[in-house]
Amino acid sequence: MKIIVSVLSALAWVAIEIMVILNPSGTLPLNERGLWFLVFFISTPLAAFLFPFAAFKVNRKNLFFIIFPGGFIILLLISFYGGYIFHRDFYVYATQIIFLYLIIFLLRLDSLGLVKKKKDVYPALFIGTFVIFVLWTIWLMMMFYTIVLRTEPRWIESTIYNLINGLIDIILLYSAVFLWENAKRRINFRKGNLYLDDRNISKILSPQENHMCCLFLMAPDHVLNCKQLTEHLKKKWPEEENVSTDCDRCIKEKWTVSSCTAYRNLKNRIIATKKYLELLQLGTIVPVSENPQKIKKSGWCLRMFDDVRCTMG
Repeated sequence: MKIIVSVLSALAWVAIEIMVILNPSGTLPLNERGLWFLVFFISTPLAAFLFPFAAFKVNRKNLFFIIFPGGFIILLLISFYGGYIFHRDFYVYATQIIFLYLIIFLLRLDSLGLVKKKKDVYPALFIGTFVIFVLWTIWLMMMFYTIVLRTEPRWIESTIYNLINGLIDIILLYSAVFLWENAKRRINFRKGNLYLDDRNISKILSPQENHMCCLFLMAPDHVLNCKQLTEHLKKKWPEEENVSTDCDRCIKEKWTVSSCTAYRNLKNRIIATKKYLELLQLGTIVPVSENPQKIKKSGWCLRMFDDVRCTMG
């Protein structure tokens, strides 16, 4: 997205420059075409690309709060300078860069960890951004309506600018949806540890419980049965998981919990892991089948709460 937004920023500026040079409507001539305009014409598209790109690229908060507002102010000044000295169409870029930097701000909130209470703040920002999107969409529709009716005297330039504004509007909607999705807490598995919103929570669990949660996260549909869990635990801790069990015979003869030591130990660990997950308000572990005799074969399922999503890596 950083490339798309940066290229769109440069494209918006280049489109204005082309319209200024060509002046297809023949209504607003250029004030001057000296050497300084040539320098301005060549150098400013690079600035229009680099400043948004730098705001996306920086990963340190202190640098972000320098580069982000600094680039925004510089691009606004370039827009006002071009509009005042050369051609008033350069003022159009001021509106575009305001929306582009709003997009950058929304997309960087999560990656920089600028908001602690995402569950409360992100939905509010989503609603505010969506309202802006709707209002700006209505404005663009009104502009296109005047172009269709030919009441807009510079309809060629207005059409080009509105098409670019439409692209910016779509990306603004995407940034709002992106923010809404990231309002959910994230739990993932990296290098043998569980992370909740980039905070390592593995230390809260025992090594076996932590490993069990990771196995559920990596399993298809987050479902594992007794045999699969027992085999995984034996591979990880062969010296501890030395209880012999005949899974096929256990399922066939319908052994009870007291008859199978491995199943009894596993069930106790699942109950302990489930309590920790529910205490952290992340999710729970539930049997796939309601029939107790079928649980060993059908297994258990890790279910995340509605405000939690699982990611890998």
